[in-house]
Amino acid sequence: MMLALAGCNTALTPLPTSAALTSDDNGRTITVAVGAPITVTLASNPTTGYEWSQPTQDTRVVKFVSSNYQAPSSGAMGAGGTTTFMFQATGSGITPVRLVYARSFAPQDHPSFYTFTVVAKPQVKPAP
Repeated sequence: MMLALAGCNTALTPLPTSAALTSDDNGRTITVAVGAPITVTLASNPTTGYEWSQPTQDTRVVKFVSSNYQAPSSGAMGAGGTTTFMFQATGSGITPVRLVYARSFAPQDHPSFYTFTVVAKPQVKPAP
């Protein structure tokens, strides 16, 4: 009987309540609690004509909240900054998210892609 109980682990690990991704996380799968904010910060330089865009996603699992470009602190003309995308896990499920870095006037001219997959689950509630 002791052997059978030793193999059982009734402790559940809480899910992450937020996630922050960077270019190093391209292609990664993340697991978060439903309701968790997800941020993605990527290098960006709109002075070259390239900008990040966020095509429509499966909003049943993840919704796009906003994006913000931050210019470089150096103030150097033509220097790149970062774009931060904010998403929120809206429901249980699995969905890929794809961001596209391209020129709006020439979208087929060497675009770059950033993808990640979100696994959203209800938060584990500790037993009383």
